[in-house]
Amino acid sequence: MQRTRQYQNNFTITFLVKNTPKISGVFLSKIKNKVLGRKYTLSLVFTTTSHSKKLNRLYRKKNQPANILSFSITPSQGEIFLSNKLKEEVISLFIHGLCHLKGFSHGSRMESKEKTYHKFFNI
Repeated sequence: MQRTRQYQNNFTITFLVKNTPKISGVFLSKIKNKVLGRKYTLSLVFTTTSHSKKLNRLYRKKNQPANILSFSITPSQGEIFLSNKLKEEVISLFIHGLCHLKGFSHGSRMESKEKTYHKFFNI
């Protein structure tokens, strides 16, 4: 049951699961553009817990599912996999993944940037 939706500004969302939070793709596209810019090409995939576990094991050597996995493909292209169904958390995880694609690592600088984007989008 795979569905893909294309949004403007180099942004696609793929649904590999039925039940996903009701979040506007246009809204997510605006967040993507604010964090990474309009020219950045991003694929967002809502995936299953088992698929997340497989990816996490393959790329991070961790045998457990992850709520979010961010993969930088090129400096101007990336992919984010989400396996969470709560709207508020999905938006927070999406911003978190975008910050990783922007080059931030976990720490106070990344947390500060995330807070800035949360305030900007009233989240």
